[in-house]
Amino acid sequence: MEIVIDTAPKWIAAIAATGALVKVLLWAGSVNTQLKTLNDFMQEMRAKLDKMMEWMQPQVSKTTSPLRLTDFGSRVSRSISAGKWASKHALKLADQVSGKRPFEIFEMCKEYVEEMSKDEDLKKRMQEGAYEHGIDMDQIKEIYRIYSAPFSRTQ
Repeated sequence: MEIVIDTAPKWIAAIAATGALVKVLLWAGSVNTQLKTLNDFMQEMRAKLDKMMEWMQPQVSKTTSPLRLTDFGSRVSRSISAGKWASKHALKLADQVSGKRPFEIFEMCKEYVEEMSKDEDLKKRMQEGAYEHGIDMDQIKEIYRIYSAPFSRTQ
């Protein structure tokens, strides 16, 4: 009988140890699954953040009315000589602004800048500025539009 008592606890211990091992393995599998899910989530978030960063460019103008340049926009404008251009070319708009509302003046300036951007020298300056500052041509044109509006309004 002594033998039965001695071997019974060993069998029970072996079964308990096997059960515990199975539980640990199942738990480890669960942790691995959760880590994989977390890893997938982090990769998805990283991809979304990268996409957002691509979308977000430094802005050249403030989203206020009337439009104004940001500090970045002022630096870009100096590098592309937008003020000099506006002092020469935007004066041509002066006789057309009489009786127009500020929004209409800005729209007229937008059309004028769009038309003037077909000039090869100005187009080249705009492209170089866009490349140098990592922005698109629309933002460069926005700078010229903002610079030309005050000149056309005050003359």
